[in-house]
Amino acid sequence: MELQNHGGLLIGQGRRGMGVRLWAVLTAVIVVASGLTFGNAPKASAWPAEIPHPPTVSADGLPTVQVNGVVWAQAIVGDTVYVGGSFTQAQPAGGGTAVARNNMLAYNIVTGNLITSFAPNPNAQVRTITA
Repeated sequence: MELQNHGGLLIGQGRRGMGVRLWAVLTAVIVVASGLTFGNAPKASAWPAEIPHPPTVSADGLPTVQVNGVVWAQAIVGDTVYVGGSFTQAQPAGGGTAVARNNMLAYNIVTGNLITSFAPNPNAQVRTITA
């Protein structure tokens, strides 16, 4: 029988195409082995599981001032919090009617109440506040 080297694998070409059968057997073994290796991989779900809301989420009024935009900076001086950002209205602590406050306001840190005597009107958003 004559042996031929096929990429480091010696295959005999004797008796009725024995080399062809060997290649067929090796191919079948590789296909089955790769199916066992890759076929068991877990499949991803098309949709993530629904995430329940934590019990701390509510629609209750917050005990502090709420704005209709973004707060970029805050500074605390005593019991007063000075707030700067990009907003046009502030809602008092606990809810209620919103009042005009353009980009800057102050509230009491203990009560959360808006300080009505502080109502500056900057002509642009406030990005920093220094106490």
